[in-house]
Amino acid sequence: MFITSSIICALIPELKENYLFSQIKGFKLSPDQKELLILIRKEREEKTLLFSADPSHCRIVSLTEDESRPFQGWAITSLFSKALDTTIMNIEQVDFDRIIKFSCQKETGLEKVELEIYFELTGRNANAILVQSSGSRFGKETGMILDSLKKIKPAQSRVRQILPGIKYLLPPAPKKHNPFSTTEEQFRKIIQTHPEENLIQILISHFMGMDEITARKIEEESLNSSPLKPLPVDIIWKSFQSIFNQISTHKISPHLILDTAEKPVGISLFDLNSIPESQKTPFSSLNQALKNLFFLEIEKSEEVTKLQNLSGLIQKALEKWNKRGKKLKDELSSLQEAQAYKKFGDLILNHLTEIKRGVESVELSDFTTPEHQKVKVTLDPSLSPKENALSYFKKYRKAQTGLEKLKEIIIQTENEIKELSRVAIDLQGKEKPDNKKIEAKLYSLGLLKAPEPKRKEKKKGRYALREFVSADGWKILVGRNNRENDFLTFKIARSEDLWFHAQNTPGSHVVLKKGERKKHPTPKAIQQAASLAAYYSKAKTSKKVSVIYTLAKYVKKPKNAPPGLVKVEKMKSILIEPKLIKS
Repeated sequence: MFITSSIICALIPELKENYLFSQIKGFKLSPDQKELLILIRKEREEKTLLFSADPSHCRIVSLTEDESRPFQGWAITSLFSKALDTTIMNIEQVDFDRIIKFSCQKETGLEKVELEIYFELTGRNANAILVQSSGSRFGKETGMILDSLKKIKPAQSRVRQILPGIKYLLPPAPKKHNPFSTTEEQFRKIIQTHPEENLIQILISHFMGMDEITARKIEEESLNSSPLKPLPVDIIWKSFQSIFNQISTHKISPHLILDTAEKPVGISLFDLNSIPESQKTPFSSLNQALKNLFFLEIEKSEEVTKLQNLSGLIQKALEKWNKRGKKLKDELSSLQEAQAYKKFGDLILNHLTEIKRGVESVELSDFTTPEHQKVKVTLDPSLSPKENALSYFKKYRKAQTGLEKLKEIIIQTENEIKELSRVAIDLQGKEKPDNKKIEAKLYSLGLLKAPEPKRKEKKKGRYALREFVSADGWKILVGRNNRENDFLTFKIARSEDLWFHAQNTPGSHVVLKKGERKKHPTPKAIQQAASLAAYYSKAKTSKKVSVIYTLAKYVKKPKNAPPGLVKVEKMKSILIEPKLIKS
C-alpha cells in the first residue's frame, strides 16, 4: 500500500511542526538495510523519524519514545554521516510528487555547508538520498549525490543511477495532471472526453495524488451540492478545488479505513459519510493514522508469511509421512511373509523321525496340500529337529507381535496423513484461515512445539474490576469507582498498557492490557477501549464523546489528591460513540 502525493502534501505541516530547526544527531540502519532511523534533537528533546524503503511498506513517520524502543538494537550507520549536526531549515514536497526534501545546513569554521536529503516514497524504487546543495567542504559540485540508502548502478538501471559522485536527478514526473496547476478548462475537457467512465475512475486515471478514497470524497461533495445526474462539471470542479485546497492548508480529518473484514484499505484525509462508522477510525494527526495503517499492513504481511511457513511445514510433513507410510507397508509385506515360520515348524514336527540332526536343509511333504507338495525347509545343524521346530515357532510369535504393532503404526500414520491433508485443504481453501486452530492441530501432531501456558493474572484484594475482551482478543479492564480506578491505574496497569478516560467529564478509568505481546494494540482494540471509557462516564448519553488515552506510565497521582484524580501527560484523543462491548 503506497502513500499518495496528497497524503505527503498533508503530512508536510506535521513534519515541519516536529522537526523544523532541529538538529540531526545520528542515523541507524535496519538489519535488512531497507529502513533508516533518524535521531533528531530539538530544544533538548530527543525525536525519532523512521523512513522505510521497503517496497511493500514504504513510509515516513514520527515515532514516540516508546515506539522507537524496538529499534534500539539497530546499528549506528556511517551512511549520511555528512549530515550529522546539521540543522533542518526547511521541509517541503517536491512538485506535488511522492518526494519530501529536507534542506539542512551547518556552519563550519570557514563556510556554511548546505545539504539536502530527498526521501523518495515511490514504492518499489523508494530511496533516501543525500545531496550537496552548496559549499565545497566535501569536494563535490552542487547537486552531486553524497550518499544514499540504496545504490542504483548502471547494470540495474540505464535511465537513472543513484551513486555517490554523480548528479542527482529527480525521478521521472508522473504522466498525470497536477491538481494545483490544472485549469478549469483542462479539467472540464478531461471529464467530458471520458463519458463512458465513472467519475471516480476518471479522477484516479488523470490526476496526481488521487486514490479511490480521495476520489470518493470529491464525488460525495459533488453529490451534496447537486441532485442532477450526470453531475454538472462545474460542480465537480468546485468540489475538486475545495478538497485540494483543504489538503494544502492542512484542514484535514485523518481516518483509517478498514474493509468489512477489518483489513486496512487506506487513509482518508476526510470523514466520508459513505463509509460506515465501524469501518473508519478517526485520529488526531495524520502521522498517527499512518502508523496505525502500516502497523496493520505489516501485521497482515506477517500473517501471510506465517501462513506460507505453516503451509511449507505441512507439505514437508506430508512428504515425510507418505514416505514413512510406504516404508511401513514394505515392512508389513516382509512380516506377512514370516507367516511361513509356523508352517515350517509344523512340517518339522510332522516329520521328526525322518529328519537327521546336523543337516542344513530338508525337503518335507506338506500333507495340507492336495498333491502333498515338497517344501524345502532350512535348518540349523547345531540344533535338534525339535529345537529347529521350536525356533521357527518363536520367530512366528515374534513376527505376529511385530505385525500387530506395525498395523497399529500404519493406521496411526494414515490417520495423521488424513488430518494433515485436511489442515492443508483448510489453509488453501479459506480466505481467512484460523491460524490458532491450525497451529493447535500442528501442536497435537507434534509438528510445532506448544508454547508454555501463560500464568493467569491474580485478582488482588477485594476489588472486582469489570473485564472485557476486544473483538481481536485484547483484554480491557474498567474501574467501578474512584478507589477502584486508583487501584486499576497504579497497581494493575503496567507502564506499557494503554490508559483511557472520557475527556473533561467524570468517568471510569479504562486500561487496555498489552500483556506479554510485543506489538502495539490494534486500532480496533483502541477503539473499543475508548468506547467503554465513553460508556462508563457521565457523557454516556451523548452521540459522540471525546476520550483521551496514553501509556499508563504517563498517568501520575498528584500529591494529596483524592481517589480517582490523576494528572495525564502525552495524551492523544479520539472521538467515539459510547458503546458497551461483549464481556
